[in-house]
Amino acid sequence: MRYDGDHGESFLLPAGAQEIFARVERAGGECFLVGGAVRDVLLGKAPDDLDLAVSLPPDEIAALFGDCRLILTGEKHGTVGVFSGDAVYEVTTFRRDGEYKDARRPESVSFTRSLTEDLRRRDFTVNAMAWSERTGLCDPFGGEKDLREKTLRAVGDPRIRFGEDALRILRLARFASVLGFSPEEKTRLAAEELAPTLALVSGERIAEELRKLFRGKRACASLSGLPEIRRTLFGDFHLPPALPGDFAAALALIFRGRKKELEDFARLRRLSSREREEALLLEGELSRPPLAEGEGSRRDALRLLGRIGPGLAGKLVAAREAAGEEDGLGAIRAALASGIPFRVTDLAVRGDELEKETGASGAALGKLLRSLLEDVTAGILPNEKTALIESARERSTNHENDHAGHGTREFHRDPV
Repeated sequence: MRYDGDHGESFLLPAGAQEIFARVERAGGECFLVGGAVRDVLLGKAPDDLDLAVSLPPDEIAALFGDCRLILTGEKHGTVGVFSGDAVYEVTTFRRDGEYKDARRPESVSFTRSLTEDLRRRDFTVNAMAWSERTGLCDPFGGEKDLREKTLRAVGDPRIRFGEDALRILRLARFASVLGFSPEEKTRLAAEELAPTLALVSGERIAEELRKLFRGKRACASLSGLPEIRRTLFGDFHLPPALPGDFAAALALIFRGRKKELEDFARLRRLSSREREEALLLEGELSRPPLAEGEGSRRDALRLLGRIGPGLAGKLVAAREAAGEEDGLGAIRAALASGIPFRVTDLAVRGDELEKETGASGAALGKLLRSLLEDVTAGILPNEKTALIESARERSTNHENDHAGHGTREFHRDPV
């Protein structure tokens, strides 16, 4: 079962999806690939998810696939998860949404036999298309044309669409970033007008949309063209030339010099502990002067890596690059690429091995490891196990000799 478009695009449905199509159609129903999957196929991209819409009610779908493993938690809203082949597919009955009262979800849904009615409730025309091999492309709202023109246009009245579900306002910014499309003017104005209603959306949902938005290549252009959305989410800040794709790094750059606001954002959006800690650490580093070039830059770069680790150092480089700041980045890049250890855990010998070889333990062992690290970092010692053990033995012996006379009278007294 293959889709072959008018512009050379082609897509073969996986066997699991083909089986769902075949069973639904044998049962007298209609089955369509819908939403973002159709959009991505028309753009010549492999879709991430395959959502299927059907004319049969959910109880009939559950019965029709009774021999398969099913997920029925969304059945009352029309969605049955069907395990077919090596994947799970969300199979959703054509439906109409009831009244929206909380700017997020309809109070109720009703099922319909009309595919057009189902597509009418979707956010943007480029996401309101459907396809089946039997029927071809179903595009009642001009999504294919908007796709060609790289336009994001709400289905119907944009104020109604955004008023129904405030998260669609942020989805507009996200699709503008990821797809590189421009919002149609009425759609843009409605999103800007209703931007304050984003306060009705849960912090987790907003954070998830932002993660996707920042991964887009046009994140800055998207936020630049939607200033009210930007201010609603982040307050007033100077938009940098670009934003890094990493979530924590992007937040650190956005909230640069506004640590308290970043902490408030992390709490309000319920970021994970790791995301919060990374964003705050990176914001702190961005608030420091960049590393000086020239003498000492290598040492300073290694100290930076020792302070925050290579992962965060790489994100710091990405954030400074996005801000158009190159000073000191060469030293960090060189340190990251050198393979030189910057933490005792990067040494080619473990602490327990040195303890066995030298007898050092506790604070003395820690001091020994740090002295080895300093010499390896300085290029005096190779980071090789044999060389490190030999050097550690010498240091321990020298340390013992330096203290050889201290306390001997106390511990080696003449017998009374």
